Amino acid sequence: MKKDLPKPKDIAKLLGITVEDMLSNIDNTSSASLSDLSKNNPNKYDVTMLGIVCKNLNLDISELIKYSELKEIIKNQDNLKEL
Repeated sequence: MKKDLPKPKDIAKLLGITVEDMLSNIDNTSSASLSDLSKNNPNKYDVTMLGIVCKNLNLDISELIKYSELKEIIKNQDNLKEL
């Protein structure tokens, strides 16, 4: 099953910036190269876009891990409220 991947322009819009600004500090990456990647290797495109988003939001790996843990805590609290 093919996964619908968000386009760079849609991600940039969510970040409140242009595609050019989103890619400005990423070497050897363009909107066209990302489009090719999404067609030829969707999994790599997905991971690449996650990295680009994290870079633009100034998130590092430890913050992502903490976010994931926090998300799980919130989910568990919501489950407790339902009891």
